[in-house]
Amino acid sequence: MDHAKFIIAFGDPYSAGQPAIVPAGAILPKRLAEGDLKIVVVDPRAGNIVANATKWIPIIPGTDAALMMGMIRWIIENKWYNKIFLENTTETSAKNDGETAWTDSTHLVITDHDHPDYLKKLRVKHLAGTDPADADKYIVWDGSLPIAFDQSPHGELFFDGEVEGIHVKTALQLLKDKAFEKTIPEWAQISGVSSNDMMWLAQEFTSYGRSAGILVYRVFGVQPNGVYAVMAMANLNMLIGNINWRGGYLPDASFSWTKGEYDLEAFPDKLSPTKASISRERFKYEDTKEYANKPDGQKYPARRPWFPKTYGGLWSEALESMQDKYPYACKILIEYFGNPIFSLPAGHKYIELFKDHEKIPLHIAIDTIISESSMYADYIVPDIVGLEGSYGLMPPYPPCLAKWIGVRVPVIEPLVDKTSDGRPIGAETFAIDVCKKLANQKPSCAGFLKIGDKNIDRAEDYFLRAIVNLAKNAGTIVQQSDDEETKFVEENYPESFVSYAKTILLDTEWRNVCYIIARGGVFEPAENGFEQQGQHKYGVKNIFRFWIEDYATLKNWRTGKKTFWGSAQYIPAQDMKGDSFEELDKDFKYVCVSYKSGLHTQSRTGGYRWALEVIPENKVEINEDDASKEGLVDGDKVRISSASLPDEQGLIGRVQVTKRVGPGIVLIMHHYGHFAYGSADYELEGKGLVKGDPKRGAGIWENKLARIDDVTNAPVVDPIAGASTTTGFRIKLTKL
Repeated sequence: MDHAKFIIAFGDPYSAGQPAIVPAGAILPKRLAEGDLKIVVVDPRAGNIVANATKWIPIIPGTDAALMMGMIRWIIENKWYNKIFLENTTETSAKNDGETAWTDSTHLVITDHDHPDYLKKLRVKHLAGTDPADADKYIVWDGSLPIAFDQSPHGELFFDGEVEGIHVKTALQLLKDKAFEKTIPEWAQISGVSSNDMMWLAQEFTSYGRSAGILVYRVFGVQPNGVYAVMAMANLNMLIGNINWRGGYLPDASFSWTKGEYDLEAFPDKLSPTKASISRERFKYEDTKEYANKPDGQKYPARRPWFPKTYGGLWSEALESMQDKYPYACKILIEYFGNPIFSLPAGHKYIELFKDHEKIPLHIAIDTIISESSMYADYIVPDIVGLEGSYGLMPPYPPCLAKWIGVRVPVIEPLVDKTSDGRPIGAETFAIDVCKKLANQKPSCAGFLKIGDKNIDRAEDYFLRAIVNLAKNAGTIVQQSDDEETKFVEENYPESFVSYAKTILLDTEWRNVCYIIARGGVFEPAENGFEQQGQHKYGVKNIFRFWIEDYATLKNWRTGKKTFWGSAQYIPAQDMKGDSFEELDKDFKYVCVSYKSGLHTQSRTGGYRWALEVIPENKVEINEDDASKEGLVDGDKVRISSASLPDEQGLIGRVQVTKRVGPGIVLIMHHYGHFAYGSADYELEGKGLVKGDPKRGAGIWENKLARIDDVTNAPVVDPIAGASTTTGFRIKLTKL
């Protein structure tokens, strides 16, 4: 954001509500006003950033990959890609060209349908008369013959032919083929973008050398075709060679804290999971007992989808597994600050699951409030909030100019109840005491409570030593605090925190901790993050892939066939059977886009009274022309229904006519429509009736409109990543 000359922002980085994205609201307008930056916003909704943007390109929700594939076509067709960067085959050849990253653009991929390794990369072992020691090395075409990638510093970018009777294409050729499946006018029609805008965007993106980039957070990850959109975004960065360069694609960069003076990772008898998680993520169906026990010819379908190549964290799939007791039953559910019933798309379908003690025998929620999910828990463990002592070491989100990490410690004496020995009741206290109870019954569990020869009796025993590690790993950036700075910390932070810290830390350690606390973390000067030539010191020194073999060879959980693809592509939003939602839901006129406000965070600020004063409820935001056709004006009430929420169960909301969205799209802000979170009355043991505030329940719970996949009877997810689809579902409006 500080150095790029051209940025494509998918979504609204001013109000994304994320720690590293929010500063965009301060950085970008200043640079735009100075004429030092162009920024193009690609978003169905005109967020606040549009007020400053060079251009707003409204797009049909869920078609971002189509726009990017059109850009890729233009870039390849006009040869506006970084040829020198892309031709490098190894780290050595990249270094010789002044690069720290390289790609697999020249790697040959087997495209012979009859070959047993179809869609895998061609390797030395596939060729005759080769050295077995080199068997798994990839093959490139050097202009005249096939050769192991590390035997040629450069390879051909585009090759489509035969090698020893095997039909192959380069990874970049495969991307080109996908991009050239449609003309630019056809890509433009799919995405709702004009051909001129698409070509202009591609030309601008490639006109600033390495000083161009893409700013996005979760926009693609909440679409049922999101994996391929993410790949297309990465490919655009790779095509211009901006990886690890000032003004281009930058990773995160932080300091480690789990090791240093203290080892916070290892402990006696430590166990690691070896089998499938309940959400069926990062594990192959083909490695399960279910698959092994089925007779040949009847291995497929699996009972539910499996996601071996996901990044992880699949809430919807975890709950579906609990519902079906597949791949195994849930015995204990522990939620930490989670509110899946409210926050998940179609989360309301899990209310009956949360009530079912046969499927969730024990439910423990750790929370600061009675939420739509924790209200069904057997036990709610009250927790502290940030300023009370919710310790945190927060590594940054990318992009990072240099290394930094935020550190959070108690600012006030915790307001929660305390244990008999004076510890504030919260997540860490609960975990420690449970571990002690387990250790009494099973001595091998006592290792949980040790850091070397030090006991873990309270949260500070762990987190203060984490900060000591951080100080060591940060090197000369962290100093010993002087007497004045030490006095400031000791006089302004809770006495219980200070006194305990000084009993367990050496004086030198405490002064390091004070130095960090006084600054809120450890922050390397931004200018230190780059070499003189503009290379990022902490860049990803690795290969970036146009062709992901693991995706191409992934077997479909329903059929056992290879139905996925290894390069970026555009596929329309579809169910697990491959049927298009646009066709399935054609009777629903509008596409619903949900978004987050800069005044709120997820579900957790439903009771934030200052935000409720500014925006008392969310609205059904509709384009002026659509409103006119529907006979709607500001304040009218409408019923909102979808394919998965019929009219009789539809939501009621008030209309807001706006220019912020194009025709055919309806906006609904997230955060509203609570039925818990202090909006309802509760009878609390020992305290009697606690009255709720109905203002906290105002508005529309838009997640109830989310599409249920008719194949799985579960919320729609990306078939590779398993990520939930929170936006882009079709709806109908009925005036009341």
